[in-house]
Amino acid sequence: MPFDQQTLEIYNGRSAEYAKWSKPVQPSKFLLRMIDMLPPNGTVLDFGCGAGWDAAAIRRAGFSVTAIDGSSGLVEEANRLHGIGAICITFDRFDMIGAFDGVWASFSLQHVPRESLPAVLKKINRALKPRGVLFAAMHAGKVTRRDSLGRLYCHQDMKELPYMLGKAGFSKPKIQIASGKGFDGTVAEHLYFEAAKRYDS
Repeated sequence: MPFDQQTLEIYNGRSAEYAKWSKPVQPSKFLLRMIDMLPPNGTVLDFGCGAGWDAAAIRRAGFSVTAIDGSSGLVEEANRLHGIGAICITFDRFDMIGAFDGVWASFSLQHVPRESLPAVLKKINRALKPRGVLFAAMHAGKVTRRDSLGRLYCHQDMKELPYMLGKAGFSKPKIQIASGKGFDGTVAEHLYFEAAKRYDS
């Protein structure tokens, strides 16, 4: 199963609180980098949109955005706050082919059970147009754990990531590491990466 029901229920129960906490002061440099790489009037999939702050920023920059999330509570917040037409759908039910110039997955893939991540990455690859790009962020490391709120976290090792992305049809990723504080107050290393869809995928 490519989603964790307990994690979704936690987000549903605390969606308004999470929406307030996750509001950025301004768009992140990582998001702005993706925006700069997109073609004019490009299409973007926000894969795990949360409360929709990033999807709204992408739309303001002039792009067409499809925002999805498995949490009905967060989708409700995203649409209430931004009117972006976010869709509640779990990653196992998502299936689009060649539709997007970019996919933005900000701290959503880390909630995918480890054994399901390769298949989810292949779905993302199929959803991209030729030369499309994936920008994603998740917790760095090798552990699988639940945080103090009970959310599932499958940390990703930066040495293993290129192989997994390659198997899913992506080019060698560019990777950065930075620390940050999560919704539960825990400070952790975050892994930011970008990878392009290979021509042969």
